[in-house]
This record gives sequence, C-alpha cells and structure tokens, in this order.
Amino acid sequence: MNFLQIIKTGILNIKKIAFNQEIDKICDHIIDTLCLQDYPIYLDRAILYEVQLEHLQKQCNFLKNLIKINKHNEIFNVLLKNEEDTYQLNKYVQELQQNNLNLMQSIYTYERMMNVLNQNQDDHIYHLNKIKVWSKVWKLCSSK
Repeated sequence: MNFLQIIKTGILNIKKIAFNQEIDKICDHIIDTLCLQDYPIYLDRAILYEVQLEHLQKQCNFLKNLIKINKHNEIFNVLLKNEEDTYQLNKYVQELQQNNLNLMQSIYTYERMMNVLNQNQDDHIYHLNKIKVWSKVWKLCSSK
C-alpha cells in the first residue's frame, strides 16, 4: 500500500464514523483531490506531494474543528434539553404550589363549616337540655 492509498483509507474510515453530511462532502473532496491522475509535467512529484499534504493537513484540521463543533453542538443540545426540563419542572412545581394553596383554602373553609356545625350542635344540645329541665319542672308543677 503506498502513501496515497493509506491516506485514502484513513479518510474513508473518517467518513464511515463521521455521520455528518458536511464531513462527508469534505472527505469526498479530499478523495477527489487524491485521485487526480493528470499531474502537470512542470511540477515535480515531491512538490506535488507537499502541496497535497499541506492541503490534506488543512482539510484534516478543518475536519477536527468540525468534529469539535459537532461535540460542542451536542453538549449545547444537552444543556438546552436540561434547561427545557428545568423549565418544565418549575412549571410543575408552580402548579403543585397552586394546588396546595387551593387545598389549604378548601381545608380552612371546611374547618370553618365544621366549627359552625359544632356550634349549632352545641346550641341544639343546650336548648334540648333546657327543654328537658323545663319539662321536668313543668311535670313537677303539674303533678302538685
């Protein structure tokens, strides 16, 4: 395997794992550059290799930067998702707090109603006891 074939194989491997259209295009462009068969006669092969290597180095650096950007984009998406989840959780917490407040108001209302009912019941018992006492007094008075 010569040097160009090794580079082509490496680029094809990058293309396989990249899963990114822009990286695929760049890899295709690099492969096309490597596949040039009509070298100009006035260029020495060594100069051509240097030019190609420099071009490949720039392309590789560009690919590395794209991969970094892709990773940063993934991290940003995770952070954005976390922010959306946090917003959703805060919304649920607010709903729960409102439900809790409504529940506390309902409990307060029912306690007041129970107090009124208990007071009414106490009043009824008091009046019944009074009636009982008067009834006994009336019976005693009637029997004499």
